[in-house]
Amino acid sequence: MGVENWAEVRAKSEEIKKAFASMVDLSSADAPERFEMKRIIDASLQQTFASRESVEAAFLQVPRMYFLPLGREYPVKAALKYQDQAANPYGGEAFPTNAVFQVGAHDGKAQRVTIKWSQQFDKAAATRIMQDTMAKLAAQNGGPPPDGKAMPALDINDQATYDVDANSGWIWKASHVHSSAAAGSSQKDTRTFVLRKADAK
Repeated sequence: MGVENWAEVRAKSEEIKKAFASMVDLSSADAPERFEMKRIIDASLQQTFASRESVEAAFLQVPRMYFLPLGREYPVKAALKYQDQAANPYGGEAFPTNAVFQVGAHDGKAQRVTIKWSQQFDKAAATRIMQDTMAKLAAQNGGPPPDGKAMPALDINDQATYDVDANSGWIWKASHVHSSAAAGSSQKDTRTFVLRKADAK
């Protein structure tokens, strides 16, 4: 799975930068803080669109998550544990993770199977990689490198539930929750996809 027109997508990033710049008022009293925020976001966007690898890491995250359970064989009464890597949205080193699939409910009449998936980022590696990434972004944009001791430990995990047609393999519904926490702050992003049936004619 890849983004064949990644160069075209990268070209569009200039429009995104211009749109964001027009929203930032640098004439206000807190202009220095706003300028620093703009600099950081510009650096982030530049890194996101820097290469095919970084573009694909940013834009294939959702489709990869949706199709994740397909093409695998699952033990019915045991968890399928494995080690994986999560793409770094800023490019560079990926995040090592520990993941697990578990077969849940099976509706024989409806031929539906529930598959649960979870992924836990290695905390020490995630903190180090993010520290390195921020230092790289700062160096590319002339800013001071972040203080390694000040980087809070990162706790990142994913949880997903898939409702799969046992005959065709179609995913009727997928629910995904991405959670992250650091230094007492947390964020949770939830996505739900539902396959719509074709309208009867």
